[in-house]
Amino acid sequence: MIGFVWIKEQTTIDPQYVFSPEDARWRYERAILTENWPLNEQHFWPGKSYDFPGYIDVIAAAKIDPDFGRPNMLVSKYINELDRINKYIIHNLSIPIEHNGQTFDVHYTDLCMSYDWKCYLNDHIVMLQPKNHWGTFDKKIAEFASEIIEKEIKITYPIGWRGTEPIYFGALVGGVHLTDEEGHFNYVTAVRLTYNTREETVGNISYIWRKKVAAFLSNKKNPPSEILEFGLYHNESLPEGLQDVADALTPKFVMMSGILFVFTLGCSVVILRHENLLMGIDWVRSKPILGLAALVCPLLAVGSAFGLVLWTGEYYNAIVNISPFIVVCIGIDDAFLMNAAWHRTNPQLSPARRLAETLSEAAVAISITSFTDMLTFGIGCFTTLPGVRLFCLYTFWGITFTYLYQITYFTAVIAYAGEMEDKGLHSLFGFWPCLKKCIRPELANTLTMKWLFAGSVCREYDRQQDAMFGRNISEEPKKMPIKNNENKSILQKIKNYLTSLESNQDDSDHHLKSHHGRETFVNWFFREFYGPCLLKTNTKVMVLVFYLIYAFIALFGCSQIKEGLNPKNLVRESFYLNNFYVLIDETFWQEGLQMQVVVNNPPNLFDSNGREDFDKMREDFEDTEFTMKRNATMIWLDAFEAKILEDETAFNISLPKSSEEWYQRVKEWLITAGGRRLWELDMVWDKTNASHLKTFRFQVGLKNVSINKILQ
Repeated sequence: MIGFVWIKEQTTIDPQYVFSPEDARWRYERAILTENWPLNEQHFWPGKSYDFPGYIDVIAAAKIDPDFGRPNMLVSKYINELDRINKYIIHNLSIPIEHNGQTFDVHYTDLCMSYDWKCYLNDHIVMLQPKNHWGTFDKKIAEFASEIIEKEIKITYPIGWRGTEPIYFGALVGGVHLTDEEGHFNYVTAVRLTYNTREETVGNISYIWRKKVAAFLSNKKNPPSEILEFGLYHNESLPEGLQDVADALTPKFVMMSGILFVFTLGCSVVILRHENLLMGIDWVRSKPILGLAALVCPLLAVGSAFGLVLWTGEYYNAIVNISPFIVVCIGIDDAFLMNAAWHRTNPQLSPARRLAETLSEAAVAISITSFTDMLTFGIGCFTTLPGVRLFCLYTFWGITFTYLYQITYFTAVIAYAGEMEDKGLHSLFGFWPCLKKCIRPELANTLTMKWLFAGSVCREYDRQQDAMFGRNISEEPKKMPIKNNENKSILQKIKNYLTSLESNQDDSDHHLKSHHGRETFVNWFFREFYGPCLLKTNTKVMVLVFYLIYAFIALFGCSQIKEGLNPKNLVRESFYLNNFYVLIDETFWQEGLQMQVVVNNPPNLFDSNGREDFDKMREDFEDTEFTMKRNATMIWLDAFEAKILEDETAFNISLPKSSEEWYQRVKEWLITAGGRRLWELDMVWDKTNASHLKTFRFQVGLKNVSINKILQ
């Protein structure tokens, strides 16, 4: 158990590691993105980088109306309320930081990632407001500003425009109702906000700020808004949700342990019948100490298993906290087998003989079930899914230690309790000299004595009675002779040594049966009623019919199994992350999210054959059940070709006539392009050949990416 000292440093909270196979394709794809587009905190644009941990993703929606559903977020009171909360988070929500004896209030603008030293401030909220809210202008420029707003700003779905700079509204608004083919909309059910913070030098401060934002937006006692609700996700949300589940299991585990202790304690009690139909506890043959040991044994196994696995350097994740429930159940089951086997032995036998009979009967069943369970979870240790592998690894060692402790520690406790029974000691108070021995039932003259201190006649008393009546039973135990080790082989010497360690056998054991003749209700029921009932023809037919129905339902259920893991099912319903999954499932998982497509070693886009191959590949991406059409694709190539066609028409600039000229025009266009901030983040040029495009990427709009719809 000393391995627990390393639990903190070996704890992993990364859900991508835990719930994704080690050979998953996305790991290779993400490596490509990271290699070609490493994170630059001063050159950052939302949606263009996935390799950063410091972000908060917020989905805001109006509180649902029981009669009319989700209200329209474009209504002034809702969008203005969202604007107020966004400004509060950016400018007012701060954390105090001490530095060199001084206290500073750190805001989002002090921590944000930026592009050209400017933070991303969710400006689309202003664009969604009525245009008369965009600002008040002096009369001299009001007309000019109005003309710019009307002509240069185009709010359409899924792509809008700010001049010649595209804005992907598909990822900013969800549940959209379109009014025309151009993409204008008049209704949205949700608006998405993002807050991106730096990690390289201020990661600890950013983490505290993100936690404060999460606490602010998920506060149920003092909600941030009376008319809006929020779902939020940040990079620590899912680990926190998993830990929340683990924390919720702790009291349940304690409660389960308490219930099992009471149950095992009750099952270890032997009832003694007094005169006048009075029932009491047989304090000689009852074994409350075994009830406690039955629970302690698997708990020790859990501690040993966790410690050993941590000692070997394996990770710990909250998902393995389910393992103790399985280990404890198996341990309790083994303890019941041992306890039942002990009670079936003849009380007239010596403790050594009774223990031998117990082990010969129960240890076989325990060994078979334990080795089967070890094999089951041992195979799971070789899976490529780290979460399953860790769970199986911890459970495997838990079952292994349960078995080892069952045949050592628990067996020793049985032997100790058997010695107490053999001497007629009180199973609870046998440690106290004045209350050591139990009182024979016929000598207990008060109710207190009958209920608290009465017990069966012990074997020692029976032996004394045999001696008094002159029965020919030796008082002294018969010891097994030890043969002389001279001139014996090593194996024979070892055998003789082990024989010398055997417990002494009583002569009285030889003429007694191994098991007593008492019959329990369970024995009677299965022998006299259940067994004969099964042999009847009508019963056989009925059982066969029920089995066929069961097999059909089982096969049908197996055919309905769908692969996949809905992250909503990983957290508790009361946890704030659950609301994020509910809102995103209603909106952005239906339509609007983006997927990045990386083109490694792209063909010559000026060459007609290369361009034809690329266009065909692009059409394959845009023509699927889960992707939006071409109007949702963000790609620099379309913007560039539109520009050179405009130059030819408006300024009589000829089209490129060679591949070198084409790529040179691309680089010149990037300098002045309205979407430069986007397009330059999508292209990687060869450092050795400035005219060669090494790789580039584009974004495709997604739809129907809800887990349930994908599985359908």
